[in-house]
Amino acid sequence: MKKIPLLLLLVFIFNSCNEDSIEPSKNTQQALSDLRKVSTQFTSNSNEFTFDIFQKVNASADVDENVMISPLSINLALGMLLNGSNGNSAEEIKEVLGWSDEDLAEINTNYKNILLSLPKLDNLVDVGIANSVWYDENFIVKDAFLNTLSAEFDANATPYDFSKSDAADLINRWIEDKTNGLIDEIIDKINPSQVMLLINTLYFKGEWTNKFDKDLTQQTAFTDINGEEYEVDMMMSNDIDLMVSIQENYTVFDLPYGDGIYTMSILLPNNGVNLNTILESLDTNDWYNLKNSKTNASAIVGLPKFEFGYDLNLNDVLQRLGIGDVFVNSLADLSNISDSELYVSEIKHKTYIKVDEEGTKAAAVTSVSIDTYSALPPTLNLMCDKPFAFFIYEKEQGNILFSGKIVTLKE
Repeated sequence: MKKIPLLLLLVFIFNSCNEDSIEPSKNTQQALSDLRKVSTQFTSNSNEFTFDIFQKVNASADVDENVMISPLSINLALGMLLNGSNGNSAEEIKEVLGWSDEDLAEINTNYKNILLSLPKLDNLVDVGIANSVWYDENFIVKDAFLNTLSAEFDANATPYDFSKSDAADLINRWIEDKTNGLIDEIIDKINPSQVMLLINTLYFKGEWTNKFDKDLTQQTAFTDINGEEYEVDMMMSNDIDLMVSIQENYTVFDLPYGDGIYTMSILLPNNGVNLNTILESLDTNDWYNLKNSKTNASAIVGLPKFEFGYDLNLNDVLQRLGIGDVFVNSLADLSNISDSELYVSEIKHKTYIKVDEEGTKAAAVTSVSIDTYSALPPTLNLMCDKPFAFFIYEKEQGNILFSGKIVTLKE
């Protein structure tokens, strides 16, 4: 029987550039209630996945390369893929994400509460999530799969003639609209093998609770991972109160956004300590210990302005973590999507971040391509004048949205 080729592209975009969509009033108490319905084990597992994949990505990157991923984006993408998977393919995804002891209904309920709560936690921080399913009008998708995505991920399904020349442009315009122009294209073209695109947009725009005074920004020496020193734009705040945890080899401090639910945590190594060495062993237990050990302190803070993008193929990283079957056409079981024989051909990830005196804008894209196959306390001085790591998360439960490191600012 002739097999129908399939490409299922899941795109997860974390973008902070929505300039006008911050709601004047959100039901933050309801959002907190929804967030608290997410099991603490679910959050712990998610953060364990964060550090597992961040370490694998960091290990595969050049030592002098800035790195940034959105673990939430990747997690959501794999959660969507999980709903289309069966058998050992599903078990491997569950194992890597830490959901082995939970059934799919429980997992989806946790995802749903994440999606309901994150956009409304803070009146002064803009977080929005939009999901859509685009599929060729001649391709038959299982109703149960579409119904699950609608009910649990609030995904609208749109059939369209993928042979039309404007199909890719139509979807890209939707992405550009939902990301307010920060990401204007993810689909070059729709190939004959493609019959479905499953897209999620997630954007973030956070202004610092205590903005940096632009008049205080100054040229300051930054020493990169290779020991090279050069001048950068260093934002300065003098004698501000913030939450700090001082460890043996590094200091972690929080720079909150808006009302303080969302924050950026900066991990600043001590002089002579290599950042990559710290990141190699950092895990979810360390994360919660740091979160719980922070105390209020007065500090002088220096943070360089930075802006960069990062992209990578996640196939090897995820296979090293334990997701293998879905990438092998003879082993993959994606039978919850379609009766066609399917496998994952590629999982790509792109991120972007801009940090300045006002706050942070960030974006991430995760795409999963699925094909059919026929054959195939005193005042502290916290100057980030050397390599450092950063984590953007919500403080109620500690869900990490972004993790990254800055090891060079050389243009």
